[in-house]
Amino acid sequence: MIVDETMTQPLTRRRLISGLIVAGIAGAVVAGLLFRPNGQPAPDNALVESAYPLVTGQVQNFLLDPQPKPAPQIAFVDVEGAALTLEDFHGQWILLNLWATWCGPCKREMPSLDRLQGALGGEGFLVLALSQDRTGIRDVATFFEDFELTHLAVYLDDTARSQFEFGLTGLPATMLLDPDGHVVGRMSGSAEWDSHEALALFRHFLAGPANGLP
Repeated sequence: MIVDETMTQPLTRRRLISGLIVAGIAGAVVAGLLFRPNGQPAPDNALVESAYPLVTGQVQNFLLDPQPKPAPQIAFVDVEGAALTLEDFHGQWILLNLWATWCGPCKREMPSLDRLQGALGGEGFLVLALSQDRTGIRDVATFFEDFELTHLAVYLDDTARSQFEFGLTGLPATMLLDPDGHVVGRMSGSAEWDSHEALALFRHFLAGPANGLP
């Protein structure tokens, strides 16, 4: 039997087109699972996903990480000179703020960080204000006294290496770490950290397990 190839070509072409359409749909489904509508990777947990509507007002520039990664193990000291790393604070949410006494925006936001620690500190939440000053712990402690910061503890990285470890290009910079030490989000620049928007964002993460969110 002789087959006219001109009759099979349209059918073959239709099958090819159908196959491409199916492959395209499958690819779109996979992309929808792996990426958010704005093209960012889909988060690994619902807690981060459900926080996006809260990134507004004073924390509108807070960048949530859809796939949180471990924070670098930076080294620093407390006011007594005891050596510490972030691992010493695991088990609670940490708002890590890198700042310096010579930094104007840092000076403006430090009182609000102190009030935030007063409002949420001790409930599985810690504001860890880490000075990058190279002039010693005494200058940082004096700054705390002058600005009447009573809720924050004094911590210092006089090598300023923590800026490099976090890939920062300026101060202040603030990172939110989960109880396992993963960076959930970060923000460059100053903010009123005890504002309504900031408190709502941090309370969301604190209440996550209670609401069944991992």
